[in-house]
Parts: sequence; C-alpha cells; structure tokens
Amino acid sequence: MLKDALERSTAWSTLQQIHDLLPQIQDDIHAKAVGHYNDVVEQLRLDLQDNNLVHFRIPSSALHMTIIRSREDSFSFSGPKMEYVCAPKFFKHQMDGIWTYLGRRMSAQMNPPKPPKPGEPRNYWAMTDEELEHLAGEINIPYISTGADGRAYVDRRIIIDELLKRDKHMSNVDPQSSIVVHGDVTSSTFQQGSHNVTIVEYSKADIQQIVEEVKGQIANLTLSKDHAEEIASDIATVQAQLASPRPKRHIIKESLTSVRHILEHAMGAALAHASLPLLMSYLGHTQK
Repeated sequence: MLKDALERSTAWSTLQQIHDLLPQIQDDIHAKAVGHYNDVVEQLRLDLQDNNLVHFRIPSSALHMTIIRSREDSFSFSGPKMEYVCAPKFFKHQMDGIWTYLGRRMSAQMNPPKPPKPGEPRNYWAMTDEELEHLAGEINIPYISTGADGRAYVDRRIIIDELLKRDKHMSNVDPQSSIVVHGDVTSSTFQQGSHNVTIVEYSKADIQQIVEEVKGQIANLTLSKDHAEEIASDIATVQAQLASPRPKRHIIKESLTSVRHILEHAMGAALAHASLPLLMSYLGHTQK
C-alpha cells in the first residue's frame, strides 16, 4: 500500500517539511535549494517505484539568471553576482502537484471505484480524473506529462489510450484456451484446461525464446538496481525450471508475471504489450 511505503520513506518526511514551508516562500528559490528538492523527489521515486514522480522535478528550463544583491558588513564586501534561481510560483506549482498526486493515489487505494457489472463496457471518457488515475495506478500506466512550460499535469488522453490498447489486447485472448508446457519426449508434461477447448502448446524451447525476448528488451532500458535484480532473479528461476526434468508451470508463470509487471512499470502498459508479444501471449493463455 502507498500509505505504508510513504511511512517508510525518509524522502517523504523531508518533502512534508518542504511543503510546510511553502506559505513562507516569497522570493526566488536558489539553484542549490532546487537541487535539494529534486534529489528528494528522485529518492521518493525510487522508494515508491513510481516514475510519474519524475515530472514533478524542477527542470533546468525553469531556472533563470538573476542578480544577487551585494552584501556589506564591517568585515567583508561582496559585490553583485549572477545566480540561477527558480520563480516561487513555479516551485509551488510543482510542490502542490506532487502533493495532490500522492493524495489522490492514497484516496483511490482506500476508496476504489466500484467495478463495472459483468460484461458492461467501461466508458473511460465519462470517468473522473480520480477514477482514471486509480485504473492507471492498478496497471502502472505512467500518466503524468510535462507541458511546454515545464509544469506537470495529469494527461487523461494517455490513460484512456493505454487502457483502450490494453482492452483491445485482452479481447484478442481466448478465455477458453488452456496451456500445455512440455519438454522433450522423456520429460513430463502438465496441462490446465478441460475437453473441447483450444490447446496451446509451449515447449521448453518456446519458454526459452520468451526469456530471450525479455533479455532483449531489458538491455534497452534503464532500470533501477532493485528492479534489475528482481528481473534477474525471476529469469534465473525460469531457467532453473527449464533445466528440470519436471518443470512446474505455476512457478514459470509467477516468475514471468513478475517480469511483466516490472517492464510495464518501466515501459508503460501499451508499449510493454507491443514489445513483448511472446511473453504477453504466454501469460494471456495462462490466466487461470
């Protein structure tokens, strides 16, 4: 749960302290303070594993040069100098944005919208921002965008587009399919399903091809250390099962499902489905 993750995060505690100071901020924010804020947001992104938080940083484009007035006392004299600063209005916008975003996420987790009735299609366009954000959070759709002025905002179009693409993909999966995964002639086979259904067979070579597909995609991504280690562990588990004379289907499925969740978070749901057709097809046929 998000609430528990926030309570464990020291970055969240620091962000709360910065938020409490917002009413007192009247002057430009110096670049050093901006850098500190950005470091806190980055740490919170890692703590929550939420790439949406990137958009609440202060971009370099929001900084401008200004003259810092001279300071004179009995011991020293410092003439005017130039320094990069951020306007307080922009800083407050980003800070309020991350505050509202996390608040909505917690509210959605504690009070999720009612699911549709069986067979009833969802009208995404009629949903509120909060309802769309809840759905986006469930399947890790990155839906915060940055405008031309550098400000973060909720992009409903991204959420709806990703949800429609996901619905289209899932509608192409035959729910009556079952799965048979087998090795060579001497190895055991295991099957899920019943009579009069489509049988989709996956050999050990097929699963290995899925593993290679995943490896090819993660090589192009910049993953956090934790995510990289988790994927490496899941892949090692799958390969250990492939080396076994009696591979366990549920272990292979659970490991590949974990990989899918991480890659959907890193790439976006729609892009992950488009880039990993073998993995998605396999998991689609092993839903039950």
